[in-house]
Amino acid sequence: MIYENSGRKHLFVGFDSAMGAGLRSPTNIFGQPTDQLLSDLDAALSQWDNQSTSSPITKIAFGHFPISFSASTTSGRNIRDVFLKHSLSAYLCGHLHTNFGRNLKRHHTSEQHQFSSKQYFQFDVHEGMSTAVSNGNCSAGTESVAEFWEWEMGDWRSARSMRIIAIDSGHVSYADVDFRFGSRDVIIVPTFPMDSRFMQRSSDPLDFICQEKSTTHLGTVRALVFSRCKIEFVTVKVYESHYGSFHLVLEQEMERTSEKGARGAMYTFPWNWRDFLDDSPDRYWLQIEAVDMSGEVYLSELRPFSVNGLSAKVSWTWKEFRVMGCQWNQLYYPIMWTTLTFLFSLVLIPCTSLTFFENQLMFKFLRPKMTRRSSGGFSPVNFEFFAAELSKMYIIWSGMLLYLLYLVFFPWFSGYAVMENDNKMYLHYKGWNTKYLANTSKGHILVCLT
Repeated sequence: MIYENSGRKHLFVGFDSAMGAGLRSPTNIFGQPTDQLLSDLDAALSQWDNQSTSSPITKIAFGHFPISFSASTTSGRNIRDVFLKHSLSAYLCGHLHTNFGRNLKRHHTSEQHQFSSKQYFQFDVHEGMSTAVSNGNCSAGTESVAEFWEWEMGDWRSARSMRIIAIDSGHVSYADVDFRFGSRDVIIVPTFPMDSRFMQRSSDPLDFICQEKSTTHLGTVRALVFSRCKIEFVTVKVYESHYGSFHLVLEQEMERTSEKGARGAMYTFPWNWRDFLDDSPDRYWLQIEAVDMSGEVYLSELRPFSVNGLSAKVSWTWKEFRVMGCQWNQLYYPIMWTTLTFLFSLVLIPCTSLTFFENQLMFKFLRPKMTRRSSGGFSPVNFEFFAAELSKMYIIWSGMLLYLLYLVFFPWFSGYAVMENDNKMYLHYKGWNTKYLANTSKGHILVCLT
């Protein structure tokens, strides 16, 4: 969907990276994008790249699987690289929803080196700042920052959660609405200034420095208000945080600027944004207050902001880190091969050792020391002795070895797929495999051009 407004274009692209066929949980934990799907996704996001237009473009993608649970293709490509190539504003995903926490958000940048720990782990929400931002070079040849935000969404079925996305002068923000305790009469979505924890981009400080002379979008506080009843007035409140306490430093009524009759209205307030420039990204906090015709007061979430584009650091909980910070798509093969290597060593090393030594010498070397304790007992059999004796039990040892070989070279599960030609499918450690899927499996791309 493509939408053009006020000289800016917006592109929304949805895709489906689920397996073409297969069982449900646990075999559908990972998204399985194909090379064809990534090529289609790349083409969909490149629609305006070759056009000679000066209109800035905001790109948003949405899918089911988070990046940490999206596998690479057979050629080694992955969704993350496609998104970084186009420097998306945001990627909206589901799958995990709120089962592991409500802070499942992650900032991605291209500053990730092969064979580094960042390839497998990210320890906080923000991956790092670009070097292009730090040097403050505003020349026309300055390379843009490759980055995007990944925002996990709560689901309606279990969490009764809804997310509203707003795009204001190219800045993408959101508000999560919780309906677990009933419907909401008023919904407030602040659009500027943005939350410095989850919405600030690495390129924002550079944009602020380079565009300081053209700061029309900085001159007003803006918020969307959706209401069933008539809103009497909307107030902006700015607090200054000091050692955990908040002090009100600004409180002014906002003016409605959208057309009459619209259910959602835009409210603005002109402010002196230079008064809130600060080196700390979480010194100032914003809250919007709305009062309806019955006198009921509604408040937006209190959130920090940084006019000069600095990002406030946020840490995950242990549960959130496990699913967002650990790149399971990258860790799967190292964990699997490490486990198989360890199991093969337990089976093969004792047997191999016995072929090089006489049984009597090995028994003498491995047998436990029958050291008599003061209580009259003996020490237990040690592990080396048990492994050596197990290798002598040919039937059991052979069964364990054949089982490990089967896990590597043979399918774990097989069955007939419910499709027109009823091809047989096989589940290996690499995932589902069938000739039919290999030739026809293509993800679905939904391009929203608004």
